Amino acid sequence: GFDAEIVRRHHGARIGRRREAATTSRAAYVEPILRSSLGYEFPPLTIDAETDRGAERLVGTSVLCFNLPRYALGLPFAPEARDDDGWLDLIVFEKAGPLHALRYLWLVFRRLHLRRRGVEHRRIRAARVESTSVVPVQLDGDPGGRIEPGAGGAWSVEVVPSALQVLTTRGDSGERT
Repeated sequence: GFDAEIVRRHHGARIGRRREAATTSRAAYVEPILRSSLGYEFPPLTIDAETDRGAERLVGTSVLCFNLPRYALGLPFAPEARDDDGWLDLIVFEKAGPLHALRYLWLVFRRLHLRRRGVEHRRIRAARVESTSVVPVQLDGDPGGRIEPGAGGAWSVEVVPSALQVLTTRGDSGERT
């Protein structure tokens, strides 16, 4: 949705003639945010999800999925999200337009968004997002394709517990965990 449009514009501005991404900064997001605020149409999105409440259909204009509590600039979109519990936290903002997006951002900043009408929060195992319009998708701050109209152009996410093994080292000893 809207945040993916910002990422799409930002990424497009970073790609040079050699097709290599230039370095970036927080200030580099100002123009894409302003242009997206003026030009993004906030098309409706339909979300079919396997939630902690059972199968549900939700409708909104921005959809975000998290497995960590913070997002861009450390904003607490899903403060209770955990990376090891087998769930994703789904946030759906229902209302369209840049003024509503700004209001939602202000509520997130103040940690009030999950208690407001127009914001849906669910813990999910899987979700499928469809739209009758082309909608950009972003994955952790990078362009992730787009939702296309029709069933073949939907975007899906699913939790696969313990599907990834991670090797880390601890401290100066280099001990593996």
